[in-house]
Amino acid sequence: MDNAAMVALNPAFARGRKPGPLKGVIPWRQMRALGNLQLLRVVGNDVSGPVLPGIIFRFPKLKEIMFLDNKMVGPMPNTVSALKSLQKLDVSMNRITGAIPPGIATLTSLTWLALSQNRMSGVLPAALGNLRQLRKLDLGGNGFRGPMPPSWGALKRLELINLQKLNLGGPVPAAWLGMVSMKHFVAPAARIRGRFPSGLLRLSQISDIILYNNRLWGPLPPARQLFAPHTLTQLDVRGNYLNGSVPKVPAGRLIDFKYFSNCFLPKPSPKCTRS
Repeated sequence: MDNAAMVALNPAFARGRKPGPLKGVIPWRQMRALGNLQLLRVVGNDVSGPVLPGIIFRFPKLKEIMFLDNKMVGPMPNTVSALKSLQKLDVSMNRITGAIPPGIATLTSLTWLALSQNRMSGVLPAALGNLRQLRKLDLGGNGFRGPMPPSWGALKRLELINLQKLNLGGPVPAAWLGMVSMKHFVAPAARIRGRFPSGLLRLSQISDIILYNNRLWGPLPPARQLFAPHTLTQLDVRGNYLNGSVPKVPAGRLIDFKYFSNCFLPKPSPKCTRS
């Protein structure tokens, strides 16, 4: 057992077949002999119990933890800070509670951090800006609140950020222009306020800007600026308070541009005329 490097429960799930769900709690204490464990995958089951136990520090060689789509609970222990080799942590779609533990911000090898669709809460930690190798940051569908930390602008390798349905309560920080690798900016229904964050259009690899059902106001940039990024394929600003004229998509440009339910002339949404 000491030479085991990977534990994958229900491998049929990864092969595209639908297996019967596993139930119960991960036997962490019985697994303590797996000193070389590097990959731990428990995906798409009915596994319950603590998402990460306090004894997680006994597995210092772990590089990947995937507990996606189970019934695990929290909070996450700060002893996760012992996993200095961890590159991928995905515990999305569980029942985890509590705040993001400070120890996560010390895992500087992380490239993938997915905590979405849980019951977590607390202020977004500025210290996550220390995770300079991060490529994916998925926090949507939790009770996290803003402000959005300017320090995250240091995440120069970040390609995807998901802040869906958070309580951000402010504008997108200008410092986030430092996210030079950003491709997918996903923050619908996140209570973002202010003008359209036109700085995102200066990111050379941007593909998707999803900002529907926020509290954006004012005009959009002119068409020559709005559609300047040749990489941009999706722009969704529905359900805001944007006004002025709707920029016209240039002829021959293939882009999914959604802008309905705003205050654009000549037919503003009824919400724009309420006293």
